[in-house]
Amino acid sequence: MSCCCCCPATLAIGAVVIYLIYKFFFKKERKEPELQVQNWEKDTVYLFQFSRPQHMPNLSPFCLKVETLLRAHKIKHEIRETTKLRSKYGLLPFIELNGKHYADSQLIDFVLREHFKIDQYATKYDEGVARAIDRMIDSFTFGEFCQNLVKILHLPSVVSAILGGFVMPLFIGCKFKQRVNTIVGPFSQEEFLLLFRKDMEAVANVLGDKKYLFGDKITSADCTLWALLAISYYASYEVTIQRIIREEFKPIQEYLDRIRHELYPDDFSR
Repeated sequence: MSCCCCCPATLAIGAVVIYLIYKFFFKKERKEPELQVQNWEKDTVYLFQFSRPQHMPNLSPFCLKVETLLRAHKIKHEIRETTKLRSKYGLLPFIELNGKHYADSQLIDFVLREHFKIDQYATKYDEGVARAIDRMIDSFTFGEFCQNLVKILHLPSVVSAILGGFVMPLFIGCKFKQRVNTIVGPFSQEEFLLLFRKDMEAVANVLGDKKYLFGDKITSADCTLWALLAISYYASYEVTIQRIIREEFKPIQEYLDRIRHELYPDDFSR
């Protein structure tokens, strides 16, 4: 039986995992970066993010989250794909808006909603629930997702294939696993899937029979949830998460497809 460690899809995902390792361990706040778009247009958002892979808009849930928010609220924007540029925190995505630099997907979300006066929630209660869901997905569920990737992709082997050598990939793989364990615990694959199911049950309870989490309008919580699940659910390779969503959470499957067809009708090959 052949190993999947060096197939193109695995190497691509592995490259994103390496970036996530950098995000967790090696990021440092930099000096305010130079403005990339000098002749900017008023109220146009310039989104700097990773290059698009062939089968989906982006492999980074954070980049995909911001682009989804822009599309959902029909905010005028331009995508600037980059392999070299980074935000003042050394990360992607970042945006430029009216001559200013904004970094981190959470902060970008706040800036966009305030600047464009986006009112997403009918009540303060909904806003509070949305914030809790957003943080659950952005931290704990994402940590579970990363831990699962470490095991599925045999991270040290993948990192070695990308970076070469032995000692550094092994160190990075162990450090990444250690960091994820501090977030979600040193869980087995079975325990990970149990926690994932619990997260999806919570989401399904909030979703109910509504079009989106809080009614007929896409919110920031929808963007966060959809972006994280989409990079697994629409991946070009088969993972257990896909089967769980298809077989056990049909309303969430329909929810994912609904947002995909509304906002990204031509951006997925699967």
